[in-house]
Formats: sequence, C-alpha cells, structure tokens
Amino acid sequence: MQKTILITGSTDGIGLETAKILLSQGHRVLLHGRNQAKLDNVEKQLSALPGAGQIECYIADLSRKSEVESLAQAVATKHATVDVLINNAGIFHTPEPITSNGLDIRFAVNTLAPYLLTKRLLPLLPPLYSVGVYYWKQGEGSLFLECYPDRSSVVTPSR
Repeated sequence: MQKTILITGSTDGIGLETAKILLSQGHRVLLHGRNQAKLDNVEKQLSALPGAGQIECYIADLSRKSEVESLAQAVATKHATVDVLINNAGIFHTPEPITSNGLDIRFAVNTLAPYLLTKRLLPLLPPLYSVGVYYWKQGEGSLFLECYPDRSSVVTPSR
C-alpha cells in the first residue's frame, strides 16, 4: 500500500537516503529542503530511480516559525492525510548561531520546528502513533511527543 511520507531535511545525508529507499518502494515522498537549487537537483536525481513513487518538493527555512507554519499549511492544502512524518532536518555547525528572533538556531531547527510541524500536521496523521525526536549528534538524549486518539499530547524528555 502506497503511503504519503513527509521527510524534512531530505536534500542530503540520512534524509536523502531515506527518500531513495521509500521511493524505490513506491511511496509518495514529500521532500523538504531550505535551498531551492538543492531540492530541484534531488528531485531530478530521485525521479530517475527505477520504480520511483511520486515526488513533491516543499521549501522552508525551519529556523523561521512562519516558514514552518507555511510548510504545514502547504502540505495540508494538498493532502487530506499524511501517513508518516519524519522530522529529520537538523543543524549543528552554522556561521550565524542566532535567529532574527534572538533564538539559538539549533534550538529553533532541532527542537521547536519538529514540535510545531508535528502539532500542525496532527489532524492529517493516523490517530495512534508516537514520535521520537533524537539528538544523536549532541548526545543529549531524546524527546518524545506521544499523541492519543483524542489528539491530546504529552511531551516527555528522557536520557
């Protein structure tokens, strides 16, 4: 059965490799990136894979709350459901560590953006699931957003 799967940070690394595998299995993959040229290049590369499923591209800078909101709205406008959300985007090294709102860019992209995107897309996601956001680079442990059929949620930090 074909699934609709949104992968943030899918223009390179783990996100790109995940997209390749899922597309080769025939799934519809919604690619996300913050650079239009990279997204275009990845879309061209992935479209050439044998047996590739459908590809859609979305651009958003996840360090900006307004762009996270716009990404969620764009996906919701085009899709009645999203079967899987993979919050893969992350940032570690950056020449500009503070956002225009005065937040640490790593906190904005690695923590706030996945939480906000998940909350905004909850109405499109299957009713029973758990989301794990892992900070493997920083070694800080993990944060789980557990969602229930009534759409309530609980955030639990762990180590």
